[in-house]
Amino acid sequence: MCEVFDSNTWAWKQLKHVSLPYSVWLKIYRPCVTSRGACYWHLTNNQVLAFSYEDDKESWEIFDSPEPMSNSDYCVSYAKLVEYQGRLALIYSKGELMELWVMEDHEKKVWRRHRLISLDGLKQLLGHYPSPEAYYNSDIALMEAWPKVVFYKFQAGSSYKVVNAMLENKPDEIFKLQSDFEIVNLRGPWRWPDFSFIFFLFGFSLFCYFVRFVLGL
Repeated sequence: MCEVFDSNTWAWKQLKHVSLPYSVWLKIYRPCVTSRGACYWHLTNNQVLAFSYEDDKESWEIFDSPEPMSNSDYCVSYAKLVEYQGRLALIYSKGELMELWVMEDHEKKVWRRHRLISLDGLKQLLGHYPSPEAYYNSDIALMEAWPKVVFYKFQAGSSYKVVNAMLENKPDEIFKLQSDFEIVNLRGPWRWPDFSFIFFLFGFSLFCYFVRFVLGL
């Protein structure tokens, strides 16, 4: 079951049930990825579930993920959907290699391998290969190597910044939360009761002015 909150009507709307292939589920500990006005979830069969809502109409679709292109000895053990420069992207990772795939055409579902990144330098620093979690910007990846997280700059000469997580327990998931400066009205659309006190003050002021005018004050 899926419900969508419409900020114009300030109400929830229940949508039609979504049918997934047999024995296929949403991957656990994989947050929804938003890109170009749509929401995406990674499925257990390595496909992608997409949801879009426009002009009061919702649509669902399932499409394939790209296949890793590294050599035959490369076996993917980690895959995660991310947002990269406003586009839907997918990370493949296994040991010393990390592939970044970016969807070049959302309508035709065309993927392109954007980068093949070596993680050997991070292994020498941390003692093991970290897991990619998100992209901070176009050339900095957020890596998890518990109990540390690493901001790994892989362009223009690799560099990194290691940060201690300072948490007692390892979290189930790590994701990027990026705020903006757009004003948000959390109270919802204006309603007449919201103006009642203002109207009262305005009416009371007019009444006082009328009384003073009649009495010649």
